[in-house]
Amino acid sequence: MAAAPAPAPLPNVAAINAAINGMAIEGNNMTQSLQNFNNHQQQMNNELALCTNFNTVHIQHQLNAINQSITRLTDMTSAQ
Repeated sequence: MAAAPAPAPLPNVAAINAAINGMAIEGNNMTQSLQNFNNHQQQMNNELALCTNFNTVHIQHQLNAINQSITRLTDMTSAQ
């Protein structure tokens, strides 16, 4: 007479419950992270939209003035 086959392993109910709980927690974390990401993205979009309000001619004048100041300081430093 042949020996009876070994019984198949049974699933560990505690491990299944732990996995389900872990997945639920991580799913909630992912949802919160996505909401945070979207909030940051919206803040960035709002700030970038304000860039359209800049007067580029005024900025160019300011940059030219800064460049002239740097040139004068460089000339003064070189003269010493």
